[in-house]
Amino acid sequence: MRCVHGQLNTEVKRLTYFSQVMGITAGVVSLAGYIPYIFSTIKGKTEPSKSTWWILTLVGVMLWASYKASGGGDTLWVPIAYIAGPFVVAILSLFKGEKGWSVLDSVCVAGALVAAIVWWITGSSFLAFVICVLVDFIGVIPTIWKSYHRPWTESRFAWGFWFLGSVINIAGTVVWIPSRGLYLNWDVPTAIYLSYMHFFNGFIFLLLVFPQRVLFTSHSPTRKRPSVPPSRR
Repeated sequence: MRCVHGQLNTEVKRLTYFSQVMGITAGVVSLAGYIPYIFSTIKGKTEPSKSTWWILTLVGVMLWASYKASGGGDTLWVPIAYIAGPFVVAILSLFKGEKGWSVLDSVCVAGALVAAIVWWITGSSFLAFVICVLVDFIGVIPTIWKSYHRPWTESRFAWGFWFLGSVINIAGTVVWIPSRGLYLNWDVPTAIYLSYMHFFNGFIFLLLVFPQRVLFTSHSPTRKRPSVPPSRR
């Protein structure tokens, strides 16, 4: 009996170590994605949405805090990367990004404030976490729209890094244990966060790799392909 428990404890320790390594790796890969994005922005090739990146910075802090309080463990490294990176891009967007502030931007900021108030009043970190995920997604909508209509204003290379980081983060929670079979180290917050990050990173990456082919294909008679600036043809 002791041998069985000893073997199980050893496997659990290996699982924990593997999850930690994969979580850190995912965080490093995600953070590395900001390097080409930042350089591309400085060179004027990428035009970050000012509203998106400031909202992502604000919500990123709240998302990390609520995710941690809700039980997030080794997968917290990616949320940390999504605080540091967006903050740098947000600063650059003031000088190199798109101009303007829309109603959608105001709605996103208001949603983030509501999430903070809900967390403070109810003390429910999980509810605040869910609201933050929704607000974070709304904040990404301007960049999704821009990636579809003007894909040359986004860095395909950077979004590839972020998509890869989300894949690694998920891989770190799926482990094969000989004595137990396939083991999913998921709780509800982890499942929501990993699924969300994987979806929107992958969706934007597809929009950039296959412009105008993911949505509204050539079968739509009312939509035309945008013209690419002469300098980038």
